[in-house]
Amino acid sequence: MSPKAPLRYRAILLRVALGLALLGLTGCADNRQLNYRALVLAMGFAPAAHGKIEVLFQIPTPSGLTSLSGGGSGSSASSSLSTFTVEGVGQTVARAFAKAQADVNQDLYLGQLQAVIFSTQLTSAQFTDIASTLTRFGTLDKTAYALATQAPVTDVLQTVSKTTPLAPLYYSTEFGCAHCQTVNLKREIWSIEQQQYAPPVVNLWLPLIMPTTSGFRIDHVVFYQNNHATTILTPPQTVMFGYALGKTSKGTIQLHWQGAPVSVRGLKASAHVFARWQGPTLHLYQTLSLSGDVDTFPLSVPVKPRLTWVMAHVQQKVGAESLALLQSLSRRGIDPFHVGDAYVWQHPGELTKWQRAYPKAHWTVKVKIRIRELGDST
Repeated sequence: MSPKAPLRYRAILLRVALGLALLGLTGCADNRQLNYRALVLAMGFAPAAHGKIEVLFQIPTPSGLTSLSGGGSGSSASSSLSTFTVEGVGQTVARAFAKAQADVNQDLYLGQLQAVIFSTQLTSAQFTDIASTLTRFGTLDKTAYALATQAPVTDVLQTVSKTTPLAPLYYSTEFGCAHCQTVNLKREIWSIEQQQYAPPVVNLWLPLIMPTTSGFRIDHVVFYQNNHATTILTPPQTVMFGYALGKTSKGTIQLHWQGAPVSVRGLKASAHVFARWQGPTLHLYQTLSLSGDVDTFPLSVPVKPRLTWVMAHVQQKVGAESLALLQSLSRRGIDPFHVGDAYVWQHPGELTKWQRAYPKAHWTVKVKIRIRELGDST
């Protein structure tokens, strides 16, 4: 590997290179040599005309693979030629796969898959077929990242990030660092497979990816009900959702002290959700333990004597926004917190009771915050 290659890609490239080497060994991967393999790094699913499914395979070109060892940049003039896409359309995923295979002279190999992109326009039946097929693919890497998109899947696969030498490696750098993004929205194919066996009170969620002029934007969450995308959170709601799952590590709260801006950053939380019954009414309680740093405060005013004010206003703001989100989700029957799963597991005969009560549940949110740093001026 060239010493020019960015450090954050080396582990990823090593994994791909190791996979390539293993493919060429005798007795591995059905004894097929590398020159008979089309290395699929990203795959997409979208609805097609007449109720059919479109399957897309993003494959690196020989020059694209060569650019990795040469330390090439995704923003170079030749970056658009670093991958190509093969697509197939069929009544089922299997038939679409066969159509795509007929258009390429190599075996479509999924053992080094980095990401799978699902159109939010897929019907419940189509998504179920896709989930079933992915579960049964023996060579599929189940740790590949799973994402949804409202954009045409073709646009997503044709987008190149300016910070990534090979487009499909974007997902590994996006989700490979748990604390790099505001909310760590990593989801894998395992998540979809597990959902197929989960009780009906648990809802699948996926990060929403949107192509932009500089690459991609991932700051929304998509919820699924009965294998169909139904609800999309806004970025602020996604941050609140991340607090509840312990996935937000760079949250920010904006306040005002006598007209001057105040900011608390680096907010993250540990959370707990539990349920209690009061007669026929279901009561749900969420406790959030936040920690963060004072980022902005008027320089002429000492921060330390105002910490009580800062913490009280952060608790009030986060509590109100979290409560609004939880109520909105439960009214739609969406439970991504597994609180219903735990209840049904303990009371297997009360599934119907839970499903009727959950949309009308009464939520209570309690927030505590610990300020870690005040900055140089206290």
